[in-house]
Amino acid sequence: MIVVAFIFSITSNLGKIAIQHTNPLFFSVFYITLLSITLLPIMLFKNYRRQSEFNNRIKFSNLLKEKNFFIIGICYAIMVISHFKAVVLIEVPYMISIKRTSLIFGIIFGAIFFKETNIKEKMIGGIIMIIGLVLISVF
Repeated sequence: MIVVAFIFSITSNLGKIAIQHTNPLFFSVFYITLLSITLLPIMLFKNYRRQSEFNNRIKFSNLLKEKNFFIIGICYAIMVISHFKAVVLIEVPYMISIKRTSLIFGIIFGAIFFKETNIKEKMIGGIIMIIGLVLISVF
């Protein structure tokens, strides 16, 4: 996770530089398209390997028919565009810190919609992470 955080700290700032040379909407479309094209061969390879292991896997063509995936895609597109528009408005570390507060909403929605258990422990952990976020932002 430390390596991932390190890589993300570099790529987030590189993303801001790219946005400053284009605009948030163009970069959102470009970034997600490039990421999808890059990760598609990996997904297909892993899916092929899993299909050889499990005969009754869900077929990719059936997934495309699902209306829920369309809604998820729209929400993800709105998130990406909002992310890059926010990067333009404020320094990257502050924006990422604010974005990470979604952790609390994820815990609450998990309890309400998915009937997750151990919410008290998850909320305590989330609050500790938010306190750390505030300390990092302040100092």
